[in-house]
Amino acid sequence: MSYPNFVYEAQERLAKSEFVTDILKRTSLLEEDLDFTLSLYFCAPGRHFTFMDIVSSHMQFNTKLKILESIPVRKKLKSRVQAISGLRRFQRIRNMVAHPILVRPSKVQSLCDDPIIKAMVLQFQKPVEVEFRCVRRSLDHLTHSREWRPDLSAKKPNKADQFLNFAHRITYD
Repeated sequence: MSYPNFVYEAQERLAKSEFVTDILKRTSLLEEDLDFTLSLYFCAPGRHFTFMDIVSSHMQFNTKLKILESIPVRKKLKSRVQAISGLRRFQRIRNMVAHPILVRPSKVQSLCDDPIIKAMVLQFQKPVEVEFRCVRRSLDHLTHSREWRPDLSAKKPNKADQFLNFAHRITYD
């Protein structure tokens, strides 16, 4: 089967060490930003680094993304949509370069169906930098939004609630 020329050009780019290194580095930085975003949502001030060390460091990138997607928000935030779509793009490219056996023309063509990914791969430096900055800016905006602030109206669990939670963990763990 014959593929368009851009597929073979993209396949070559995905195999170049400079591209692979850049994508792996940027995706790792974005994952760290994602960890911080999740920790700010789930943890009290001062405990987010503990969350990052103990919980999120043991989670896969895809799991973290699913958690971000499943966090209920009162209104649709453009920054959340941009962050999730950008993280998915970097994840798809990262998976392709991290597993060279996947770099087949059919897979490359399906990867390049997304015009932003196609530009990131074929034009490399500038589109990758633009998307990287967009995702980081979106995550930062998200962490500063009202959606990420702690709910001050929420009551602390009383002793009975704590006991029932403890009993539930003992029974079902």
